[in-house]
Amino acid sequence: MPVLVTLEERDGRMVPGRYVRASDLDGALDQANNPEWKTLGFDAADESLVLPTGSIGFRWGESGKWNIEERDARAGQAAMLTLTLAGRYDAMVPVAFPYFGGTAPAAFHATEHDDVLERHVPVRYVQTLAGRVAVATVFDLMAANYGIDRGFGGGNVAVGYDDNTPYTPAWAEAVTGVPRAQIIAVARQFAEN
Repeated sequence: MPVLVTLEERDGRMVPGRYVRASDLDGALDQANNPEWKTLGFDAADESLVLPTGSIGFRWGESGKWNIEERDARAGQAAMLTLTLAGRYDAMVPVAFPYFGGTAPAAFHATEHDDVLERHVPVRYVQTLAGRVAVATVFDLMAANYGIDRGFGGGNVAVGYDDNTPYTPAWAEAVTGVPRAQIIAVARQFAEN
């Protein structure tokens, strides 16, 4: 969840791109072995870029680094990875997510929402070989896709379970016919387990 993803412009909108990799940076963070397969995050302590041990680039050509750990592979020491850029971002950017619920198979009901939902995501800018790039964490992108109102403003976000916004219990009730109270109860039971 703390791994960084690039944002790129497509059709006039910002969309999630691909993971930020060591090979994107000048010098590849001194990684000669598979830098194009080593993902990055931010260290919560000093906000520097961290190369967490265990991404797929460590799985061949190196030994003993298979487990994903909150360790900076360059320094060999513990690093607390930043899960969200909330409170430490350079900009708040509307990011476009596709919505496929406008059509539905026989057992479900379609809902009237835009085919593309834009939601605000906190981003930071990183200087790469390709230039200055906006990046977000996987967690921030996932929360935005689910339409969770995290105080970032913008449209298409839910402030409560009863909002008819894609992915809320009220929306799921309209799509599936399962009462929202049952959906909430099951979700809480999963969380308790």
